[in-house]
Amino acid sequence: MKRNPYEILGVDPGADKSEIKAAYKTLAQSVHPDKGGDQNEFTELQWAYAILKDDDKRAHWDRTGEDNSGQPSTDDMATSEILGAFQQCLQMVLQGRKSENTDCVEEITTALRDAVSQGKNQINEVSRHLQKVEKMLGKFTVDNNQPNVFEGHLSSVKGSIETKLGNLKGRQTVLEKAEQQIKHFTYSPEGGLVKQASQGFHMGGTGSTSTTNAWG
Repeated sequence: MKRNPYEILGVDPGADKSEIKAAYKTLAQSVHPDKGGDQNEFTELQWAYAILKDDDKRAHWDRTGEDNSGQPSTDDMATSEILGAFQQCLQMVLQGRKSENTDCVEEITTALRDAVSQGKNQINEVSRHLQKVEKMLGKFTVDNNQPNVFEGHLSSVKGSIETKLGNLKGRQTVLEKAEQQIKHFTYSPEGGLVKQASQGFHMGGTGSTSTTNAWG
């Protein structure tokens, strides 16, 4: 049986962080090995809490039902988006297709803004498709105990749309995070190609060196 962090902690999927933390502390006191509890139960409890206390991991679980521990964080993926786009801009400068005074920051900012807008439109469109399919479900009947192929097909289509919608929302989260990150950078012809605008800002991850269009 597949593990479910909400069931392990005994909380509702809509529980807030304070409820999740309280549930973890209560259960930890009873299953902790130092207090006579079972090590496997405690390990599972820690796994569930690690997912639900982290916004990115919890959102991923809610969308897919999968644990993405060990996967790059949203911040890291957003940084990769920016660096991939910067590499593309840099390649065009090196190839002579752009001036060395090109404001790559402004170009990346514009591309991200357009990508975020397009992503919202795609999410809205796919959401409408899902709503229409959901309204159609349950309205087809068949006699003589024949298999209801219409309802079966609608259920399959619904699952495919839900998967697509989840992927789009995950992608949108990364793009919106990248859009926030790029705001911390500015371009100065006198001070180098790119300089950091906020001394306290930090971007994690190693990023991508893809030379393809980052949002195409």
